Amino acid sequence: HDSGRLTDSVYDFLETLKPISDRRFDSIDPAILGYKAFYNLATVNLEMANHLLAAEYSERAIISCPEFRPAWFLFRRAVAEISTAEALKKLASLLSAICTVNRPEQLSVFVLSWTHEKHGDIDGSIDVLRQFLNRDEDADIIDELCRILFDHGRFAECWISLQTLFRLRSDSRSVLMNMAFVQMQLGRERDALEFLKLHRGQFRHDAGVCHLYV
Repeated sequence: HDSGRLTDSVYDFLETLKPISDRRFDSIDPAILGYKAFYNLATVNLEMANHLLAAEYSERAIISCPEFRPAWFLFRRAVAEISTAEALKKLASLLSAICTVNRPEQLSVFVLSWTHEKHGDIDGSIDVLRQFLNRDEDADIIDELCRILFDHGRFAECWISLQTLFRLRSDSRSVLMNMAFVQMQLGRERDALEFLKLHRGQFRHDAGVCHLYV
């Protein structure tokens, strides 16, 4: 992949998904033959501008491992690049056709929200997420709502939603860091510093990845 031979990378990752009798990789990382292979395929296809395939493979990674957050971010990036109505229609058909998905409505909400955002309808994008949240207090949807509000400078609204997200994910380093950044944007440097201190104290020995809105 790093060598720039993207087409070869696609074939290599597809090979890992084929049934094989000698599972030599399983003892190292079983996921390399599952959701990580789908994720890698999505990454390569996105770089090759095969946006629909990138969306398809990242969605399969989500289905295989819903808690694998990088796949969600990649899925959003791929959908954001799908500009034609025909491609969006194919994507919607793909989502509805896969009946093994854990939460099909949630994925549909993401796609609809991203479509509104791509076409500059930020209020429509936010309304789609809030309508879903009126029925189901879903942390992933709240996280996406916070991301959109932050991206478009609506920091006071973002802060309100972040407090709800913190109640649901109080052990998340990403939530704490985003809370600090939002407080800084609101001009509350002292409060921001307190969240940074809380983050440092709680995750001093945790080298995990932070997903920041900035």
